[in-house]
Amino acid sequence: MSIMNLSSSRMIQHSLPRRLLHNHSGVVSIALFFVFCCVVFSLITSNFLTGTNWLNIIRQSAPLLIVATAMTLVITTGGIDLSVGSTLALVGALSAIALNNWGLPWPVVLLGGLLLGGIVGAINGFFIVSPPWLWFAASRCWSPRATRSRFRLTACLPLLAARGLWESLCLR
Repeated sequence: MSIMNLSSSRMIQHSLPRRLLHNHSGVVSIALFFVFCCVVFSLITSNFLTGTNWLNIIRQSAPLLIVATAMTLVITTGGIDLSVGSTLALVGALSAIALNNWGLPWPVVLLGGLLLGGIVGAINGFFIVSPPWLWFAASRCWSPRATRSRFRLTACLPLLAARGLWESLCLR
C-alpha cells in the first residue's frame, strides 16, 4: 500500500482564480452575471449608475434581504418553511391598506405588521412541530395558490383544529 505525497513537486499548482472558479463556480457565475447586467444597464441608460438609483435599488431589496437572511437560518438548521414569502406578502398588503385606506399612523401599522407576522409565524411553527408530515401542509397552507385549490380544504382546515383533536382523529 503506497501513500500519496501531496506536497510533491509533481502536483500541479493552480492559480487562485482558477481554484476559486473550480470550487465556487455557482457563486462566481452569479457575480459575473451581476457585473454583466450592471455594465449593460449603464450603457443603455444614462442614470443607472447614479446614487439615487442605487439607493432606490437597495431600498427595494431590503425586505427580500431580511427574509433571505431569516430563511438562511432556517435552512441551515435543517428545516424549511415555504410560507415565508406568503406571510411577507400578506403583511405587506395589509400594511399598505392600513396606511392608505384606513389612514392609520405608520408606527401603529409597523407594530401591527410585526404582530401579524409573528402570529402567522407562530401558527406555522406550531403546526410544523406537530405531526411529522404536517410541516409541509402548514407552510403550503398560507400560499396564494392554496386559496383557490382543493389542497386548502384538505390540508388547511385540519390545521385550524386544536392539536389534541387533530392527533386523536389521526390515531383512530
